[in-house]
Amino acid sequence: MIDLGENDARYVSSSILSKMIKEYHDKAKDLLPFLKKETNFQEISNDQTIEKTMDEVYRHVEPIVINVRSGDNQETLCNSIVTNLQEEGFLNLDVEQLRECEMKRKTLIGLEMIQHLHRDKNIPASMVVKMLNKIVYNGQESINKFILSNFPKQIDQVKEFELNCSKLAAILYPTGQGSTVDISSRELQNFNIESLFQKQSRLKTMNQWSSQLFQEKLGNKVEYGVACGQPNSGIVDLVKLMVENQGYTVLDMAKCQEQLKASMGTEEEPFEGEVPVANVE
Repeated sequence: MIDLGENDARYVSSSILSKMIKEYHDKAKDLLPFLKKETNFQEISNDQTIEKTMDEVYRHVEPIVINVRSGDNQETLCNSIVTNLQEEGFLNLDVEQLRECEMKRKTLIGLEMIQHLHRDKNIPASMVVKMLNKIVYNGQESINKFILSNFPKQIDQVKEFELNCSKLAAILYPTGQGSTVDISSRELQNFNIESLFQKQSRLKTMNQWSSQLFQEKLGNKVEYGVACGQPNSGIVDLVKLMVENQGYTVLDMAKCQEQLKASMGTEEEPFEGEVPVANVE
């Protein structure tokens, strides 16, 4: 509100804003339990910087978009990474092929591209992003992971895509030389993209394919801990607080064993004895 100023049409006085916030919190007592039960509700902590908070918001609401670059002439590894990503549910968007397909089908965006090519040999990034927008935000929840191929190639294309479509989760850079990226011999435009993402910790090197390594590169490490203690030591309350405040998921070994016992027996002949540890694991 301070940034807007009192003369801005969107300005709301602090007293009215306080009432609106109080009304929200009063209604949230009933609303939040309903949303948690009936929707894909995501709770985000704001006890962190605004940048980290917004990054967490983007991870929940935006699709995952990865750019795989050939890097150090590692074409074979690059193709292997793309193939394995597709097996993990990613849709490969070869922008050059998509562009040719749009023009061949003479769709609305395809006709725009054809008309532009009559005036200029290069299709602007804004048209490419407009085409990609319809694919990335397709309305199907199950199709929300994408690989960008042959785009972006210039720094202005990165900016256009992230401004008007989606944030790039990472650039995967195949390398046969460990984790060091040698960009001194690369084209200047590629140098700019790679150096930008390297500064932002979004340039991820891979010298082999590994699903676990890929998830770790995206920051999706599994954090776990073991809660144990004497009876009446407060373990149950501690675990409950960790679930409510930190978003952890509880894996109760005793409950797992009970569920396995039920599945291993019948009502007439319930399973008796200890469930093998290997089954529980």
